[in-house]
Parts: sequence; C-alpha cells; structure tokens
Amino acid sequence: MAEDKVIERAQKRFNLAADLESEGRIERLDDIKFVRLGQQWPDSVKRDRERPGQERPMLTINRLFQFRNQVINEIRQNRPGIKVRPVDDKSDVDTAEVMQGLIRHIQDASRADIAYDTAAEWQVDCGLGYFRIITDYCEDDSFNQDILIKRVVDPNKVYFDPESTEPDGSDAKWAFVIEDWSLDDFEIEYPDIDTTSWQDGVTGDRQGWFGKDFVRVAEYFEIKSVPRTLVQLQDGSTLFKDELPDEYKNLIIGERPSFDKKCMWYKIGGDKILDKTELPTSFIPVIPVLGNEVWCEGKRHVHGLTRFAKDPARQYNYMQSANTEVMALAPRAPYIVAEGQIDGYEQEWLMANRHNISVLTYNPVSFGGTTVGAPQRQQGITTNPGFESAMARAIDDMKSTMGIFDASLGNRESNQSGKAILSQQRQASIGNFHFSDNLNRSIRQAGRIIVEMIPKIYDTQRVIRILGEDEVPKQVSINPDQPEAKMEQPSQQGGVESIYNFNVGKYDIVVDSGPNYATRRQEAAESMMAFVQADPAVLQVAGDLIVRNLDWPGADEIAKRMQAMLPPQIQQTMKSEEDDGQPKVDPQVEQQMNQMADMVEHLTQELQNANAKVGSDEDKLDIERFKAQTDRMKVIADIETKASLTDAQLHQLALANLESTLAMGNTGETEDFDNADEQETEAMPQQPPEMAQQPQQPPTGA
Repeated sequence: MAEDKVIERAQKRFNLAADLESEGRIERLDDIKFVRLGQQWPDSVKRDRERPGQERPMLTINRLFQFRNQVINEIRQNRPGIKVRPVDDKSDVDTAEVMQGLIRHIQDASRADIAYDTAAEWQVDCGLGYFRIITDYCEDDSFNQDILIKRVVDPNKVYFDPESTEPDGSDAKWAFVIEDWSLDDFEIEYPDIDTTSWQDGVTGDRQGWFGKDFVRVAEYFEIKSVPRTLVQLQDGSTLFKDELPDEYKNLIIGERPSFDKKCMWYKIGGDKILDKTELPTSFIPVIPVLGNEVWCEGKRHVHGLTRFAKDPARQYNYMQSANTEVMALAPRAPYIVAEGQIDGYEQEWLMANRHNISVLTYNPVSFGGTTVGAPQRQQGITTNPGFESAMARAIDDMKSTMGIFDASLGNRESNQSGKAILSQQRQASIGNFHFSDNLNRSIRQAGRIIVEMIPKIYDTQRVIRILGEDEVPKQVSINPDQPEAKMEQPSQQGGVESIYNFNVGKYDIVVDSGPNYATRRQEAAESMMAFVQADPAVLQVAGDLIVRNLDWPGADEIAKRMQAMLPPQIQQTMKSEEDDGQPKVDPQVEQQMNQMADMVEHLTQELQNANAKVGSDEDKLDIERFKAQTDRMKVIADIETKASLTDAQLHQLALANLESTLAMGNTGETEDFDNADEQETEAMPQQPPEMAQQPQQPPTGA
C-alpha cells in the first residue's frame, strides 16, 4: 500500500512538471538543433526551396557555433574550485584542508570536469543544464563506498520540481531522471516483474508510463521532512530530544520544533518500484545550472545565448543564399553584334557563354561605307551592394545579442596598446559573466552535498587518498570513532601521524574561479623570469626555485644542480629544515622544551619513589593513574617538540598541563590523587555521553 502511494505521488508530480515545462522544453530543443545541428531554416521555407525543378540555394553559415564556443571555452579555462572552511569551534582547519583534498580526489576520480563542461554547454546553448552526485562501491569486492560526480547527457530527461526558486535547486523537494526502455530489454533486466497487465489505452496519471512496447524507467528523488524537537544543553551544544538519555534531560535549557530532512531514492519501472534507498544527504543530488533566468507570471523562463540570436543568424543565411543565387543563376552578359557579323558562325557564338572558346570568328560588315567594329560584350551583372552591408549588420546583431565583442574574438586595431586590448577583453567577458557565476553557484551546492555526504560515506577507519592543489596525491588516515576532528599519535615509521574525523564540527563551502594550477604555475614562471631580467642577482639565491616552475624536460635535475651552487649559508638553512622537518628551533623555545624534559624526568623519579612506598592494591591503583598521566605528558612534550614553531599555543598548553601535574606530584600524598579522581568523577555526570564521546554519525541539525 505504501509503495502504491509513492507511485501515485510520483506519477502526479511527473505529469505536473511535464505540463508546466512543455513549452520551455520545445523552445530549448529548438535552440539546441539550431546552434549544434545547424537546422537553421524553417521547415516551410525548406519545402518551398526544395521543390523539384525550382531548387534554390539554402546556405547554412553557422557563425553562432563559434560565438558560443568563445563563451564555453572561457568557462573551461576558469573552472571553479571548491574550498572547505571550518565553521564552529569543534571543526579544524587541517581537517577542512583534508576534506578539500578529498573533494579534489572525488572530482578527479569521477572526471567531474566532463560533468561541469556538459552542463555549461547546455546552459549556454539553451539556458539549462544538469549534473548529479551519486555514490557507488569502491571495488566489486568491497563494502566501502565513494562519492562520484556524473554528467547528465540530456537535460530533457530531467523533470525538476517547478516550485523550486533557488538557482542551484537547493530548495527542490523532488526530481526525476527518466529513460524509456523497450519492453523486451526491461523483461531481460527484470525477469521477475509481471508486465502482462501493461497495455495500451492507459489513462489518467499513469498514461505514458508503460504500454505494449515500452516502459518508462524513472529515478525518483523525494525529500521527506520528519518533525523533531531540537534541544539546547547547558554547554551550548544541540541535540534532538529523542536522542538525549533521560538522565541528562535536566541539562536542557531550551527547545524548539525542527525537522529532520532526508532524501529518498526510488527506481520506478511502469507501476512497480524496482529499488529504493535513503541517500546520505538532505538535498536532491541533481543540480541545475541556469543560463538567463526570467520569472514571469509565477513561471520561470530560461534561455541561453542562442534564443535571441536566431533571427539575425537566419537573416545572414538568407542574404548569403540570395547573393549566391544572384551570382550563380544570373545569365552571362550578352554580345552586341551587327547584322551579318556572325552569319555562318551562329553555333559558336551561341555557345560562347557556356564554354570557354579561345577563338570566335565574325564577318566584317560595313554600313554607309563605315566598317563596323568587332562584336562587343555588354557590362556584366553585379551583385547588389546592399547585400554586403546587410550581412555585416546581421553579424553585428548576432554579436550584440550574444554579448560577444571583437576584442574577445581576437580582433584588434593596429594602433591599440596591450593594456587597451586587455581592457576590452575584460569588458567582453563581463557581458557573459552570469553564465560562469551561475555555474559557480551550482558547484557550490555540489560541494555542500558532498561535505554532507563525506561523514556518512567515509564512516569506517581506513586510509583515504586526497589530492593537493598541485594534484599530487597523498594518503591520510581517518577514524570516525575518535572524539576530536584531528588527533595526533606516534606513527610506526617514527614521528607523529595525524588522524582525522569528519564527523566532528561543521564545515562550509566557498567557490572561486580562475586559472588552474598549471596555468598559475606558468604565469608565476613568467613573472619570475621577468624578475630575473630586472635583477640577475636573484638567480644566484633562488635559481633552483625558478627552474622547478618551468615546464622543461629535466627541470628537477637542473634545479638540484643549481641548488648545489647556492651560497653556503642558504644550503645550511635548507639542510637544517630538512633534518628537523621544521624550521630551526628558536633558542628560547629549545630551552623551555629542555625544562619540560627535566620536569618529566623529575616526575618519573617521584613516581619510582612513590611506587617503593605503596603496598596496598588501592595505592598501586593510584600509582597507575599517576603513571598514565605522566606518560601522557611525555607524548604531549614530544608532540610539542615537533610542532613548536607551527603552533605556539600547543607548547603553552603542554607546559601548563605539565606544571599542573608536577604540582600534584610534589604533594607526595597519594590521597590527593584519590581526591583528584573523585573530583573528576563528580564532574563527569555534568556532560552526557554524547558530549564526552562523539558518535560515528552526528545527529542532523546538531
């Protein structure tokens, strides 16, 4: 019964979207055929010009295609990049950087550039494109999943919530991605589905979903909102009330009604639900990319560059065809001959306009004693000079309606300076900036969805692959069970290893567009070379860095050899940094770290002395607590030694904790340890288990 309601609701919504968008879909389809397929002559005109025996030229000079390529390729040169930013005090900057690197890996693995480019092409051509986000298993023999960004080849296969008003579709409540299958293919794929009841003549909402020879297979996305009560605790944290244990409800200081949103996915074939699941997001993972958007009478209208450039394109094609027709079909200029001049040679002269005859013979004749001159050809028929001006105006009209200017096409005047040309190009790009800006908004929404999915998909302890901005891969470890966003622990290879947890903290997305890393690297290299030309002495101290940024074969090897020629003081600094992994430690900081080591040694001696005095099991337990605390301070001191220059606050924190521990140890009384433990135990019930240890999956809205 529940499935029947889902199907009924889905079919009604599909028909609603189909009815409201029917006119827009026809217009967008016509735009695509016009600019991409070159179908630029109306059917009625084509029929008239293709009549047998009355054929007339129908030239299609598709100038629009190159104009739209100018806009699309500019978008490709400045692909947006997703950046992750921490929001609250629980989030971490380094974790945000790792998450950002993971998104780069997701984009690289799923070839997201194809999805973005396809959506941009549809956006520019007809005003609307889509791309989507899916999840899939990493390997056939694995339960781990990955997030993928995929393209939507044909936007006309997508039916979107018409009540959505946000340009990125973030407020959409439902959507469809459909495909019509033949009934034979459907029965092979789903042999257990009974299709005998499917027949022609279906009416109502089910009309068009199945028939004798076909079946519609639709992916149906639906947002469900579940009412819940959100509570705020004394420490400022928030939880849903039904997730809070009863013994901690006295910590509630406020509550309000809220919603828990989830996205359901159904695969519907005909009148059957073939598959269903809950997606790890609260948004529809099908993202629109709008071109020009106009709201009129409560209805959204979208169009691209093609819509208003079609009329001048048709005019240009017509003028070119008419000009060709005049040139090709006009008769050749006739000869003027006197009576009797071509007698006996009529056939030769009749063929003079059809064949290239080298010699024409004529009879000299006289009138009134005067010899008539040789036959003369009349002046030839020329084209109408208005054609050229009309075609030029048509081209200008195409450019102006599309926001294309000569500067963006590479045209320039001989007396223009480089700055003037650059200024004109920037002005030209402004005319179509809204296309790239709308794409940025859609990619930002994609980033929001991915950031929401990451903690739910990467929910097991494992090693993941991330990409840096320079596309260099790196492996990091994640652990969704640890209480903090980032924790450090000794690694098996020595040193400290960072472990990350995406479940802790909130993160937001920003998008910036510009040249890719390779382009920026090239620009940097050019700037460096100009700097060297201005001051050749720079080459002696930074020549290796400059060479590494040049796209030369063997650039790294050349850089190594130049590095060997650097001044001794620079080489010594580089060696110190390589040995320590960090810049050289300041003497004052090093002295403080030595003092911390002495404190740890003193505590260890105190521990040994205390251990020699205790005899009871309870005293031994106290000593074990003291020992654990001392070991913890050793780890903190080791971590601080490795990160002293990058995080001075960590040093101060470790020092303060160590001094506190030392003060406890100097009392020489194990009873103080018991009292401290009792105080700590009494304080612990003030925080619920959810606050002391973060769950694997953070509660929605918290």
